[in-house]
Parts: sequence; C-alpha cells; structure tokens
Amino acid sequence: MAALITLDTYKQMIKAGEAFNIAESFNARVGDEQVPLAVKFLERGKAQQFEDGLVPFMSGFVGNLDEKGRVTAETGVPVSYTGTRSDIVGLGMVKMNLPGTMFPQEGYFYGFLGLETPDHSKRVSTFSVWFHVYNGNPDMFVNKEPFRSDLQKLMDEAEIKIEAEIGNVQKEWKTLSETIQKMIEQGDTDLTSLKNRIGLAEDELADLLKTIDDKGLLTQDEFSSQMKIFEQNFQDALEKLQSPIPIDDSVIIGKPVPSNVKNALDMIKSTIDQSKFNLLFFNDSHYGMRSAITNYGPLYGIDRLNGALYMDDSVDAIVAGGDNIDGHLNSTAGLLNDEQNFALELLFGSANHSDKFALRGNHDDGTLRLRNYRLGIQPSPDYFPDTISEQQFKQHYMIGNLLFDEHRNNGDSLYFYKDYPDKKVRLIGLNSNDTPEDIKDSDGGVKYIGISNMGYRQEQLDWLANVALQNVPEDYATIVVVHAQATPTENDDTDLSDGMKDHHTNQKQVVQILNDFKNGQSSVVTNNVKDWEVNVKTNFVTQGKRDLVAWIHGHLHYEEFTTSNGFNDISCISSIDVKGFQYEDDGGWTLFTLDPANRKLIATGYGLGTNRTFTY
Repeated sequence: MAALITLDTYKQMIKAGEAFNIAESFNARVGDEQVPLAVKFLERGKAQQFEDGLVPFMSGFVGNLDEKGRVTAETGVPVSYTGTRSDIVGLGMVKMNLPGTMFPQEGYFYGFLGLETPDHSKRVSTFSVWFHVYNGNPDMFVNKEPFRSDLQKLMDEAEIKIEAEIGNVQKEWKTLSETIQKMIEQGDTDLTSLKNRIGLAEDELADLLKTIDDKGLLTQDEFSSQMKIFEQNFQDALEKLQSPIPIDDSVIIGKPVPSNVKNALDMIKSTIDQSKFNLLFFNDSHYGMRSAITNYGPLYGIDRLNGALYMDDSVDAIVAGGDNIDGHLNSTAGLLNDEQNFALELLFGSANHSDKFALRGNHDDGTLRLRNYRLGIQPSPDYFPDTISEQQFKQHYMIGNLLFDEHRNNGDSLYFYKDYPDKKVRLIGLNSNDTPEDIKDSDGGVKYIGISNMGYRQEQLDWLANVALQNVPEDYATIVVVHAQATPTENDDTDLSDGMKDHHTNQKQVVQILNDFKNGQSSVVTNNVKDWEVNVKTNFVTQGKRDLVAWIHGHLHYEEFTTSNGFNDISCISSIDVKGFQYEDDGGWTLFTLDPANRKLIATGYGLGTNRTFTY
C-alpha cells in the first residue's frame, strides 16, 4: 500500500523524516492539466474534519532559486490553486487535480499546502513544499530542500552539454541527407560534390568527439563508476525495506497499548502457529460517545482496537466485525467523526502486516436515533433525518480502494472474499445490514432503519451463490465472517415496520445457499417480502462438496455456538463489557486458528473471551 504524504495543520514535527518523495504517485510536466495529488491532512494528529467549509489549497512561486535557495516574487511567478469540497475524499484525505497554471515553466515551485475557505476568510497552512521540474522529471518534497542522486545529476548535466554541442552537427547531417536525396532524385551524380559535402560533415563530427573528450562531458568509466555507487545505494535501501518494521507505541488515535496488556498479548503470540491460517475477529467495540452517557466511548472504545492491532504481525487478517461505532450521538457530525476515527485507526494504526476488513453492523448507520424519534422516545433532533449512508461507510473505510487485494462486487461492495493460497483458505465477508436505503418513509428518513432491519438482498445473495462460493479449489476451507448470527428468527419476514424487534430478512435464504455449497447441491432460493424480494439459483453440483468451516459473528455480545443451521455458527464475545456500555471493564476478542489436518477451528479468547475448539 503506497504511503500518503501527511501534513498536520498544527505543524507538529514529522517523525518519519523531513522529506517525502512521492514521485511514484505524483508526476507532472510543464503545461500538464488536471494532475492528481493526494494528501492527508491532520489536526493535532487526528484526521482533519474540514469544518467551516475548508477546502485544500496550494500557493507559491515557480521560477529560479535565489541565493537563499528559495523562489520568491523576485525570481519567479506566483501560482495558486484553491480546491472544492469535491476534492475531499474522507479520513482527512484530499485529492487535488492541479491545473496547468501550477506548472507554467521549468524550474522550482516553492510554497505550501493548506486549507482555506473559498472566500479566503480563513486559512491554515502546513509545511513548506518544494516542487522541481528538472528536464521534465518532477520531484516533490516536504520541509526540506529538493535533492537528486549524483548519478541523475551527472546524466542530466551530460545530456544538456551534449545536446548543446551536437545540435549543430545533427542539423548539418539532416541538411546533407536532404541535399543528397534531392541530387539523386534530380539525376545529379556529381561524386566530387558529394564527397566534399560528406567530408565537411566528417570534419565537424571529429571536432565534436574531440570537444567531448577535451571537456570530459561523460566517459564510459565515469558512467560505470556512478552506476556502481547507484546500485549499492539501491541495494542498501532495498535491504532496509525488507527488514521487519518494529511496532511501537505510535498510535494515531487512542492510548498506547499498556505494558501489562502487551505482556498478555505476547503470551498469545508465542502460541500462534503461523504456518496455519490465523484470523482475529474483533467485534462490537461500539466506539463513540452516547449523548446520555458522559463516561463512555472515547475513554476506552478505540483502545480495545489498538490492543487487537498489536497482533498485526502475527495473524493473516483482522476483521472489525460490525457495530464498530455506537451510532447514538445526537450530532451527525459527531457520528461521522466517530466512524472516521475508527476507520483511520483500523486501516493505518499498524504496520499492516495483516489484512484489515470492516463489516457493517446494525449500529454503524446511526439509525438508533431515528428509531427513537419515531417511537417518541426522544424529540425531533436538529440532525433529522440524517444517518450514515452506505456510501459514507465506503468512503470512510476506503472500500473501493481494495487496500488488501480483496474481491468485491462492482469493486466497492460491503461484502467481499479473499483467497489465501498458501493457507488454502477462502475468507468471505457478508453485509448483514444490506438495507434498501433508497426507499424513504413519509418523514423523509430511510424506511428500513439498520438498527433493527437487518438482512440480505438480491444482488448480494446472487453474488454469494454465483461468485464468492464458485471456483473454490477442492482442498480449500471456507470461512464466513458476518456481524449477525446465521440462525433465523421468527421476526425475520414479518412486520418489518416494528422498530423494537430485530429482523434478519432473507436469513433462511443465506443458510440455504451455504448448505447447497457445502453439500454440492443446486436449488432455487426465493422470498417475496416486499422490498426484499429474492430469486437466486444455485448450482454446486459440478464443483462438488466443499468444506464450510464456520459462520463467525458478533452482535449478541456473548459467546454462543450451534450447528442447527447445518454448519458451525459461532458467536464471539464483544470488545466492550457485556454488562453494559457504561462499564469500562475489559471486553475481549477471539483469535481463530484453522487446523485443516485435524479438521478443527481453534478459538483463543482474549479478555472475557474463552478458549474453544470446533470441528468441521
């Protein structure tokens, strides 16, 4: 995953080094148009919220360096760019499409990036930025003067000098060639004239070679010597990149992992067999502040995640199993901030040795407040009827970026699968809150509130049956991770308007598809519940029977297990205390290790989680 250039409007020191070279992700030449530049803005270490209508800007001068190594109004021309709200990607990140006016001439850009309101009434800047177009090759650095390798400098210098010296000879050769061609076409075969012209060109070429030798523009020995230095530097850098990255107490959000917790986690690490597939399932953190409970949320919700991320170097994948935030704040901006913080820490709060996937739970859309208003439990709030949409969830968790090379329907669905060929495992993640957000109630809010209306719809079930569960190698084991349980309830398909009852619409249909997969069968899967209609054909006869290890889920907040659905349905402990949101006692999470030789799934519980073993 490519690193982002990160700037803090508080201008605190950059720990990772004073210069960022982003040549791999940013290139431009003089006159280029709409060149994308991605930047992540922080404010005192936290993702920038872009309040008060702030948008990104870039301002400075392009021209020659003065005696102090800067470009000013005296040595360059002023350039600037002010973006729009559409430049904001989320998680503090922006993508600016810089116009050609930012690259008016060859030379240096010297200025700064920052945020401002479109009317320029408010402006916050970050570090100094250098941009250098050098013979068409752009380099960009932050907080440090630009530099180039000695090899590149030598090659560029030689190119300039040789171009200057050889230019006239090239023109003479072209003129001579055209003259000879014209003489032949006209039947003029005066050999003496041709010889004189060729001799003149040969003399000029000899003079050129002598000039190159006398001035020492570039010899083969010099080039070879510089190449050896370059190759050694490259090899040294490569070895550093291949070295293990130490995990320290540098977390983006929340408290560092305390030493006593590290000791407990190190004990678990020491027991992990990394030749096997290891999955850490971290569910129901309910991060965020409830408006009615002042001592809950940020005090410990995100800290539990940091403990799980400490295991990053020892597992294959970490799955945030839904209800990642509590979704109960009266402030919509506060809810969005909760989700952005959690997503930022999950995706970038570790060295990312392991994959990170986020599932959507019934609290993650913030519809708990909408339900309470409709039931008369709380008055009409100022935010009404805003909730967190599926599109916002995708944006916050960067779903469409496919950060961990997973497969998603249409490239950005909230359900996915990924194969681990060396472990012979297919991991499937489902969205148990696949609600039809486009259908609105009479009050303007979503008709089906995610807090109680859970379930699956046609497109996801068709993808599950005909994509995710197809072409599974015979020696693979399949694991499904979801927020909610697999076991259907009596309320799943009845009176979906009752917001005080949980509904898991089309849960029976999901179970039918999975059993068809497991048993190598085919069937037609249907349901006619209004707005949730499904009609899916399965066919696993040719593929044959396959190993379905387990359906792993959260939602219940306690451990439970059943095989009543035809496969292991495993409920995991929540990462907050099951006694209630207001308590700060340790919750827990579960580490699953697959033992295919003995057909076992071994669960190691952390905190309130217990050790369990399941066969399949």
